[in-house]
Amino acid sequence: MILTASYERLLLYIGFTLSLFAMLTVLGLMRLRRQGGPPSTGYKTLGYPVTPLLFVLGNLWIIYFSIRSRPAPAAAGIVTIVTGLIVYRYFQKKNREGTADRSGPV
Repeated sequence: MILTASYERLLLYIGFTLSLFAMLTVLGLMRLRRQGGPPSTGYKTLGYPVTPLLFVLGNLWIIYFSIRSRPAPAAAGIVTIVTGLIVYRYFQKKNREGTADRSGPV
């Protein structure tokens, strides 16, 4: 992508993927907080849960706008994410199989 795309397309590609993962991170932290109660470390978010929800809504708008206005960089981001998931699953499965082989008697 760096060698073939324009600077603008590269920024859209990176912005799309970063917005997606930032949004998923905040949603994951909200889920963990809901399951485990308030944080024991004393760290609190100002205006929780409104501010994280505003952040998620803002990122949803960025993602929607990216897909609607420039679908090619957004599609490249989705392809990259799906490819990464496939590679991750492959190595996760391979690692589990390797661990199972070593668990037997020596």
